Amino acid sequence: MVEIKRSYASADDAVAALDEKVRAHCKRVEDYSAVLFNEAVAKELYCDKDAKAKVRFVEEYLPLMRKAAFYHDIGKAFVPAFYQRQRRDFDETEQIIYRKHVDGIDRFIDLLFTEEETYSSNERKYVREAIVAHHENWDGSGYPAGLKGKEISVYARIIRFADVFDHLSAETVSEDPFDYAWNKVQELFGSELDPGMKDMISGARTKLNRVYKIHIAETKSVPSAPTFVERRASRPLSLYYRPIKTRKTDKLVAFQAELRFKKKHELETIDKVDHLLKREKLYQPLGKYMIYEACDTIARIDRCGLHTDYIAIELPNGWFNRKGAHKIIFDALREVMVDACRLAFIVTPAEVGAKLITFTQNVERLSDVGVKFICCGVYPQLPDIMDLSDARVSAIMIDKESSDWLKSEEASDYLGLLKGQNISVIAEDMATDDNIRDLDFFDVDLVTGNSIGEYKSEDDLISEGLALINEQQD
Repeated sequence: MVEIKRSYASADDAVAALDEKVRAHCKRVEDYSAVLFNEAVAKELYCDKDAKAKVRFVEEYLPLMRKAAFYHDIGKAFVPAFYQRQRRDFDETEQIIYRKHVDGIDRFIDLLFTEEETYSSNERKYVREAIVAHHENWDGSGYPAGLKGKEISVYARIIRFADVFDHLSAETVSEDPFDYAWNKVQELFGSELDPGMKDMISGARTKLNRVYKIHIAETKSVPSAPTFVERRASRPLSLYYRPIKTRKTDKLVAFQAELRFKKKHELETIDKVDHLLKREKLYQPLGKYMIYEACDTIARIDRCGLHTDYIAIELPNGWFNRKGAHKIIFDALREVMVDACRLAFIVTPAEVGAKLITFTQNVERLSDVGVKFICCGVYPQLPDIMDLSDARVSAIMIDKESSDWLKSEEASDYLGLLKGQNISVIAEDMATDDNIRDLDFFDVDLVTGNSIGEYKSEDDLISEGLALINEQQD
């Protein structure tokens, strides 16, 4: 049984007994609550309309508001340290212990106001009610008493909003934690939060954001940085990504990118507009655009603490056949500050087999600094092993059309030669039992395709990755 301290010599001693993160949370809730209180008074939500009365109301009651908000979690000083922070895996008994932090705080209230004798009994009552009821919900689903609507004190309603908002904005790993929290609380009015506050907080957004920024170092916000390729909903084209994973451990290794165009809200692949690209001579600038966007995505993934070894993209046909193409990639890697090994390019068997001088020179210069090359579309075209080696290909991608070929003696010999040249194999859309047996036989572990994960936009990719981190941390 963990010993629980029942008393403290001073209010400061009780605060010092709180977990460091709880103390930081209390300060943020105090600052948010002060903003909300002033806004409520300005909007005549909870007080007289007379201007002088408003001033007097703020002078008299804002200090109490701040005090109640700062000490709203002080009851956690009277429970074991393990229960000072809410956990999703609490069982019923542990949840009961955690909820005790809103009970039995009278001894602390007496201690607090003994130190500050200027407060009246009514003022003590306001603070106590706010602290005890800061987990009560507007719809009656809260605790400890299940109070509902206006049964909950005004102070407690304000603290409830500030408490919820801070947990959402400070404890969620996100690139835009403030906006995330702002959008989430809109869904809670009428259930957890006082619906009367909904219109009121719109005028307080800028001030609340200012408080957030003051305390941003204490939050889990992801540092943002400008990108070379602007992300916006109206952009007509962008890269979409699907995962490359290991079969046996389901570990994310990399992403395969595909360029898609938006037309009448439908996504079209680059193949469907190939004639337009040729006619408008867009191949070269489009390839450059794709390179910069892929580099931006890698940088963004890193800032968010997510994982990928590399992103593999397929540039427009013949892109590497142009003299000096490698310089564009070098420029992108340097300007976006991405390591060369984080970028891979998908090339075709025809490009590998052609052995054009410019293609070979571009590939060699890029490979020398760590850029990867992957050959796709193996069946029925099988690039010569030495051609793959000369083209610095590090992996070959076989698709579902190669299923029957995998059972042949030719496949066994070919894949054996690949292994001898340290060229790995990525299986695309091979999810049948027969395929899996063949992949096991040839020790093929890397997989991609829609059966592994559909293509997602960059924003969806980041959002889902951050959501997974938050889930694991909870």
